[in-house]
Amino acid sequence: QSELIRTESPRPTNMTFNPKAYVKKADEVVANHKARKQWRDENKHLALPFFVEGLRGQVPDIFPEEFALVGAASGDGKSYILSKWREQAQKRLQDTKRRAITATISHEETTERLIDKDVEKHGASRIESNQSVFIGTSWGMNADDIADMHMTNIIDAIRFAQSDYAEPMPISEIFYDYIQATPADPHRRKEMTESLRRLQIADDTRRLFNASKTFQCPVIAGAQTGLKKVYQPYNSQMLIPGRADYEESASLYQVPDFVFSFWLPRNTYSVGKEIDIDNWKFTVEKNQVFMWFLKARGHTPETAKGISKVFPLRIINDEYIYDADYHKSLLKLQPKEGA
Repeated sequence: QSELIRTESPRPTNMTFNPKAYVKKADEVVANHKARKQWRDENKHLALPFFVEGLRGQVPDIFPEEFALVGAASGDGKSYILSKWREQAQKRLQDTKRRAITATISHEETTERLIDKDVEKHGASRIESNQSVFIGTSWGMNADDIADMHMTNIIDAIRFAQSDYAEPMPISEIFYDYIQATPADPHRRKEMTESLRRLQIADDTRRLFNASKTFQCPVIAGAQTGLKKVYQPYNSQMLIPGRADYEESASLYQVPDFVFSFWLPRNTYSVGKEIDIDNWKFTVEKNQVFMWFLKARGHTPETAKGISKVFPLRIINDEYIYDADYHKSLLKLQPKEGA
């Protein structure tokens, strides 16, 4: 793997633009393409599979140095999705016996609460041996402690977590919940105008993207879309957040390599309501979730078959399940074979 490059801070504004870094001749681009493909082929074991097993043929794995965003409106399950994805990553580490740790950062819960369900499901003794670190607030911390959880300190905490072993441990994945809940940097706290708040979110998004390079691992982050309104939904009755709903800060959409949007119909409609619009006709179910695969940088429909598509999911036994037959049952026009 390449040498670690510490690039998590925003680019200083007084730096001179260097066109040499952006202009490549055709032979250089071809060489880079071949090297990247070879690296991916040789390091598939380091990539993080998508958390919905039934969609892994539609959604590419997330490789080290890639940044994925899980977006949803408040209450539509982004924290739960990140916890399920983390649980799968942890199990994979144990099964492969890889020497590495998962890192989970949460502004939503205390570190103790993050493992409540894991302990209840598997027992404390098993969870104690997990190759995991949790970064965040604990019970009893005051407001000043919580305010110290700004992005600069989080990056430092991840570095500390790596070194808190006999030998420095590689980070296998970083899970971050969630970008807008991150406290502001100290130099911005006294005058937190709306424009400064947007700039703070943009900076934090870029620094998480850079963290995937610094720690050479996939970074999966949650993002909250519009609080009061979905501005660019999939359509008027299926309020899956679209690109414009990440524009609280342009970086929320522009920077990540992958963007996945989620919508819980039960938070918009009563369970049992019939929805009939465009090519969709379905009844709202309590455990029903829709995902819109919005973005996959560097991929085409050949390498990311599900790009730009919407998929219905169901939560069954605490797992997100995709079933192709269920999907077809919600469509008025059936897709052609192989589509």
